[in-house]
Amino acid sequence: MSHSSYEGFTADFADSLEQLAQRALNLQEVARGIQEAAPERTEGTDPTGAVRVVVGSDGLPESIRADDRWQTRISAEALGSAVTEASQESVRRRANAWSRILERTGSGQSGPAGTRPAPMPGADGPEASAERSLSEIAEEAIGSFDAAVATPPRGAVAAQARGANRERTVSLMLTDSGQLSCTVDAQWAAKQSAERLNQALKAALASAGDALRNQGR
Repeated sequence: MSHSSYEGFTADFADSLEQLAQRALNLQEVARGIQEAAPERTEGTDPTGAVRVVVGSDGLPESIRADDRWQTRISAEALGSAVTEASQESVRRRANAWSRILERTGSGQSGPAGTRPAPMPGADGPEASAERSLSEIAEEAIGSFDAAVATPPRGAVAAQARGANRERTVSLMLTDSGQLSCTVDAQWAAKQSAERLNQALKAALASAGDALRNQGR
């Protein structure tokens, strides 16, 4: 390879890496904007309104509460399913609210808030690419892509954890995507006041949340 050919090859290679780095940075900017647009709190109930689940901005359930008159709406045997249904509804409403927010901000066009991501620091034009070493550009590109793919790929198995109250009469399965399923000892629940039941639901949710966070350490 002649000297001029080698210079042309290295210049093209540098340009390609520069473009890859910029695309990765753009992806990070979009992802950050989407995350910032997440609804702070979203509520969902089961079809009867007996149970309400509140999801926070991180997509995980913050609270689960049974209505004071839940036993007039559902049976004790249906309580676990009602919690699961309320959770599913809260996740669905959060997704819909998030979609509407993103549509209003125009994130689907040129950036999280309708603006283009800032140019990569140090890249002031074609001359800047030529002046930077290949090792510098490659290192930046690799670092950018590592950050961009920090979240699990689509289709990956979600992390999940189980939690329960002290008496283990309420059990929850919680995933890192916010999905929640619940089982309740019906004979125990039928004898509890709404206050006692809600205390048990709160304890089980805290237990599941702690277990899920511990998996990420």
